[in-house]
Amino acid sequence: MEINSNLKGKWAIILGASGEVGRATATKLALAGINLCLVYRERRSAINELEKHHSELKQTGVKLLTYNSDALNESVRNSIVEELKTNGPVQVVALVHAIAKGTLKNLTGENRASLEDYQITQHAMAYSLVDWVNAGLDHDLFVENASVIAIDSAGSQRYIPQYGIVGATKASLIKLTQDLAIELVPKRIRCNVIRAGVMDSKALNAIPASDLIKNQALKSNPNGRLTLGEDVANAIYLLSLSESSWITGSIINVDGGEGYVGS
Repeated sequence: MEINSNLKGKWAIILGASGEVGRATATKLALAGINLCLVYRERRSAINELEKHHSELKQTGVKLLTYNSDALNESVRNSIVEELKTNGPVQVVALVHAIAKGTLKNLTGENRASLEDYQITQHAMAYSLVDWVNAGLDHDLFVENASVIAIDSAGSQRYIPQYGIVGATKASLIKLTQDLAIELVPKRIRCNVIRAGVMDSKALNAIPASDLIKNQALKSNPNGRLTLGEDVANAIYLLSLSESSWITGSIINVDGGEGYVGS
């Protein structure tokens, strides 16, 4: 792909960079010449495959910082930001929040979700976005017209068994992102939510009803397929362009029409 000169040499921070959206986004942005700061939590058994992907990213010529660390930990966050700043004048053009760390339990019954489950999920999948935005602001990392992008799913809008805590957290993520969009207008930073369609992902497959969800989406999606990480990555790339500077506070469906038809 042709490199956009306005993006080349800038930086993107991707939280949840080992998931389908995170990996696809890293590839897309690297091909656009954007340096990458990738933060993720991954099991040792999956590290070899992930390191292979990182090697492919390096072959594009971009700078690459990778952290198999807890993005929720304040000291870890501060350490990452400090190391990022050692790479010369850092201009972050995109902060992508794709963290998938939540409790999958019913709200009632013997094995119901606890308040602690709710608090941990809220911190991981919602408020951590605010923490990272503030870290970027405190260290003057964001370039003018930088784009903050949070990843939502249809589970914030409808019932999915054992998804109540995560669904409520996604709804919180939307509200936080839209409030940030207004607060950050004076700083020329845009904040939007991408509501991704059903994907065959690790996060979805952890849900007990995942097969039913995928089958319903396949039947109802007018394009006849599930959403891919690459579909979402393409939208993130578009939101990173200066031409999208008038888009802020929005919820953007990236689902091939699935959300409108209903699944």
